Amino acid sequence: MADNVSERAEVQAVLGRWRSYMARAELSQKAAARKLGCSASVLSQLLAGKYPGNVARMCEEMVRVMRRAGKRARRPKRPAYRETPTSQRIKDAILDAHVEGVIVCILGKSGVGKTEAARDYCDHEPTAIYLEGGPKAAPNAVLKRLAAALGMDVRGQTWELRQRIAEQLAATDRVVILDEVDYVGEDTLQTLRLIQDNSHVGLVVLGTPAYLIRLHGRRSATIDQWLSRIAYTEILDGATREDIEQIAVGLPLDKEALDELVRLAEGQTRRAVHVLLGMQRYGYQAVHVRMAARELMPSLETLQKRER
Repeated sequence: MADNVSERAEVQAVLGRWRSYMARAELSQKAAARKLGCSASVLSQLLAGKYPGNVARMCEEMVRVMRRAGKRARRPKRPAYRETPTSQRIKDAILDAHVEGVIVCILGKSGVGKTEAARDYCDHEPTAIYLEGGPKAAPNAVLKRLAAALGMDVRGQTWELRQRIAEQLAATDRVVILDEVDYVGEDTLQTLRLIQDNSHVGLVVLGTPAYLIRLHGRRSATIDQWLSRIAYTEILDGATREDIEQIAVGLPLDKEALDELVRLAEGQTRRAVHVLLGMQRYGYQAVHVRMAARELMPSLETLQKRER
């Protein structure tokens, strides 16, 4: 009898903590239930003391979720997005496409900040549409994403959908940004080219230099159709010292620590941000930069140097 009373008290204590957690995190019952891996109705029954299933197991999961949330609240905080000289170059190139209604290609090594700059541009320009490419970015899939962003019916065959999108975009002040273009096939590029030809809106593609090298290597007549439409190409060599310094503004780094951050960032703003995250666990001296950098995956260039 005493054991049952003790168990009931423990259950009520956990449920009380869970209610407090939901209130602090401003979670709806549906959102809280998703964290537990159950339905909102199951959580409602549990909180009301009417759940017919294994209450102890559900309480154990609540404790695990709350423990992870506590650790997550203490994790290193990602630095806020900051404008850098390189991000400004990216946004200026997007603006050229937006204003002139042409195709612009922005190429730079991974981690240089292309995606962050493009998304920030879209955050400040409601007429900009951001699409993410990738290995599965087939023409119909990209068209459906574009149609959804335009508030259109996404149903239809590829040809019909392309025609309707071009008509919807015509005479509008839009720009379409396609990120991760390295993985996109020629059929998707040609589909977007035809839309741009017929609508005259700006089109921006973002990728790495390897993308352009691959296209030039094909040198087919259809590839030339795409390449000849590109009005401007912005080539980014990598994050500069000024970029890294701007990201680190407001942090107590001396010159030696900043020099180490620039060196170990290896031309990538993303890598610099990861190092700064790790430094929150250690400190802001040069030795702490090196400690944080050691936790990161070495770049391909660094691995190749080690093999020599």
